Amino acid sequence: MIAQSVLYGIVVLLLYSVGAFLIVRPLKREGSVKALVASQIGAVIPSVIYLAFFGPSLSISTYYLLLCLAAGALAAGSGYFGFKSIEAERVSLVYPISGAWAVVTTPLAILLLHEVLNITEAIGVAIIIFGLLLASLSLISIKKLSVKLSSKAVEYSILSMLFSGGVMFLVGFVSQKAGWFLPVLIVIIIEGAFYAAYLVHKRSNLKMPARSILPLLIAGVLAGIAFLIYSVGSQSGTIAIIAPLASAAPIGTIILAYLFLKERLNAGELIGVLLLIGGIVLLSI
Repeated sequence: MIAQSVLYGIVVLLLYSVGAFLIVRPLKREGSVKALVASQIGAVIPSVIYLAFFGPSLSISTYYLLLCLAAGALAAGSGYFGFKSIEAERVSLVYPISGAWAVVTTPLAILLLHEVLNITEAIGVAIIIFGLLLASLSLISIKKLSVKLSSKAVEYSILSMLFSGGVMFLVGFVSQKAGWFLPVLIVIIIEGAFYAAYLVHKRSNLKMPARSILPLLIAGVLAGIAFLIYSVGSQSGTIAIIAPLASAAPIGTIILAYLFLKERLNAGELIGVLLLIGGIVLLSI
């Protein structure tokens, strides 16, 4: 029987992967700011619906509220550096780096929350993270990577990754101690406020054709659901297992691109996909 944490992680992985896949074409047509703001609007919808229909308790201690606010600030920082990296360089270069946030979240969960993995789980997690890094770096040729390593774009994307890792760790931690819904709601509100302020600052508008708005909103809804499920899984499962699976969304997007866009897999991407599958199998034993 597949462990609960693995199931949660796989569901989050699938939702994030499909969402990222849907964003690709609208992002190219509309630009990063419009695409990310529109998808963030969609991300709010699942939390608003849950709040309206189920009326969860919004009570939380001052300590955990401060941690949620810190997570929201980190999310805004991650968004800011994500925007800056995309402005400085192509999405295909910087997104894989900023998406590898499990390299931060998983060690924090093990060191600070004292989560314990058995040998099989530890190997499975390590294989997934290695596969993610391999598949992500394979999107950038070694020649281009050597040129860009010192660029501002890569610096910004690394900062975005570090901030995202902090967000996912704090959300997982607070969900274990104070409930799974409120951390997500607070982070989404703060992050959404930041995106709105950024949009105003850039004097941009959200005028887009329906062919762009619809997939962006759907992608946002999927990401919002994935974030909620991640928090639910963290409350009852193991963050050190859920995080690597959820963070492996770039590999899932690669698979979808291969299946539906007929894009060819290079050696690094193929090995990354196989390592992800192998890691999931090990975690399921």
